[in-house]
Amino acid sequence: MPELTLPIRRRGALVKALVRPSAALLPGPQPAHGASSHAGPLSAYLDTGASDTMLDLAVVRALGLRPAHSAALNVLGRDDVCFHELYEVEVALVLAGEPPRWVPLVAVGGAVYQTGAVAALGRDFLRHVVFTYDGPRKQATLRW
Repeated sequence: MPELTLPIRRRGALVKALVRPSAALLPGPQPAHGASSHAGPLSAYLDTGASDTMLDLAVVRALGLRPAHSAALNVLGRDDVCFHELYEVEVALVLAGEPPRWVPLVAVGGAVYQTGAVAALGRDFLRHVVFTYDGPRKQATLRW
């Protein structure tokens, strides 16, 4: 079982991830005109407080993604409901010597909070891995 251990820093647990359009949306093996087959490796943080994965809009544009849906969401720190576009993607963690294991998700497009990352991997992603958060040792471990 592949395993990734990383430090927990002031801004959280950061990983390197790949993002690509959902395989179901691609007409063939070639990426859409003007788009890469995947983006990354990208800096992503593990967001245990978020139900959904968030992608910065620059990543959405770089991949040439089109919204699959839109949703009204309650975002921490805001009193009102926000409307966001949703994108069908696949996400994989980067681990040296291991092929990517792609996880299909419906990601929210929007601003990722000031962590230095361009993606926030929410519980929709984390439910596909074994995630251990060891606060006293200041490290997190992912297994998949």
